[in-house]
Amino acid sequence: MLEFIPYAQCASLAEAHRLLVAASAVSAGLLVDALHLSRSEASPADIKGYDPGLFCYMHLCDAPMKAPAAADLRHEARGGRLYPGEGGLPLAAFIAAFPPRTPIAIEAPCRALSPLPAEQRASLAMAATRRLLSSLS
Repeated sequence: MLEFIPYAQCASLAEAHRLLVAASAVSAGLLVDALHLSRSEASPADIKGYDPGLFCYMHLCDAPMKAPAAADLRHEARGGRLYPGEGGLPLAAFIAAFPPRTPIAIEAPCRALSPLPAEQRASLAMAATRRLLSSLS
C-alpha cells in the first residue's frame, strides 16, 4: 500500500496514483488517510475517481476542518489528531467513498492523551469510532 502524505515527496492522491501506474505495481494499492486527504486539499469525492480495487483499507481519524499552517502539518499528523467523530473532517463522506466493507484502521496519535495507558487510549478510540459508525447507519 502506498500512502501519500501532504508534507512528503508523494503529497497527494493523484501523485500516489501516478507513481503506482509508473511503477506498474500490479499488487500494490493506495492507502488513504482521512487527515492526509483533507490536508492535501482533496475531498472524499476525489476517491471515487479511482479504481475501487486499489483501496484495501483506510486510515480513520479526525481533526479540526481548518488546516494548520503548512509548516505544522507534520506536527498535527504525528500527535495532533482526534479520534473519529471528535473533529470536523467529513468522515461520513470519507467512509462512503470507499467500497462497502473496506477495512478501517484507526490512526489517531494524540499527544494530549499520550500519558494514558495504551489500553485506555485504544478503548477511547474504539468507543469514538463506534459512535461515529453508529451515527452513519
